[in-house]
Amino acid sequence: MGGALSVATHALRYLAARLGRGPHFLYVPVTAREDCEYLPDHHTGRPWATAERSPAEAAESLEQHLRPSVATVMFGGGEPFLRPDLPAQCRRAARGGRTVIVKTFGGPSVSAAAVREVFDAGISLFSVLILSRDHETHNSLFARPGMCRRAFDTLLRARDICGHHALTPRRGRVGALVDVGGRNLDELPDLAAWLLREGVGVSLRAMRRFAGAAPVAPGWRVGVEDQARVERAFSRLARLGRGVKYADHARRGLAGGAPRWPCDAGRAYLVLTPDGSLCPCPYQPGPGGNGVARAAFAEYARRVAAECPGCTAPCWREVSARVRRPDRAPQAASAGNGP
Repeated sequence: MGGALSVATHALRYLAARLGRGPHFLYVPVTAREDCEYLPDHHTGRPWATAERSPAEAAESLEQHLRPSVATVMFGGGEPFLRPDLPAQCRRAARGGRTVIVKTFGGPSVSAAAVREVFDAGISLFSVLILSRDHETHNSLFARPGMCRRAFDTLLRARDICGHHALTPRRGRVGALVDVGGRNLDELPDLAAWLLREGVGVSLRAMRRFAGAAPVAPGWRVGVEDQARVERAFSRLARLGRGVKYADHARRGLAGGAPRWPCDAGRAYLVLTPDGSLCPCPYQPGPGGNGVARAAFAEYARRVAAECPGCTAPCWREVSARVRRPDRAPQAASAGNGP
């Protein structure tokens, strides 16, 4: 009965999103603060302010934007575990059978007790950014030393907690979000195979590229000269079957820049920033304001979508496809590991 109710609930949420009653996917970066400083984020910048709401203000703002259309809520940052009210926000978002995702860098603020708290709150997916099993490779994109060990400790600890958690025997999952660039490209098939053997889901994301931007660390940029390596790596990945999510999207992102699709930023998906204002997507600034239906915001979001050169965030493409295709609406949102 629970599964049938979940499918019916998600179908209604898709229908509400298709009718323009609100977003289907709500991304909530609860803080811009970090405890590890992931260099690609600092190199490209984030479009939202560093100011944060109090726990009471955050709860009120989240409640305001949990429209009937919202099927998936993803909490990130910064490092979301720096917010002590993260479990309370997760619990609020999970009401009504929503899919709730928490994504983290796995830094020093992510204790075993904190992980257990968010599973107690009813989250559906716990995602950790993983770059490489090689410590030097993984650590090269973080300002804080020792992040490789911390990230894998967090990932496997969450897997064990999820596996023994009474509330999430079937729907609670743990996944690795792998940012793919030149330095971890050759290792990628072996890394994905190891993660799958460890009982961890795998999602891939091509590392974002910006015109004229300098590499954030030596060896991470993928150029025309690397395309044979891209094809070899993804040919080997294909042998792993369907266990690796967004592989084709990542391959195309590495091969020819950011893939394009009919973008629904600000409509099917929306960002609720740490200070309570809105952005159409994580990579674009927003005009502020608190109303999803505000005409000024809707017009701004349409302009952002029309002018965007393409995007390497595969979950946005997935949400757009599902909202635009009613034959896929009854499926529960999976949404991978996020942007």
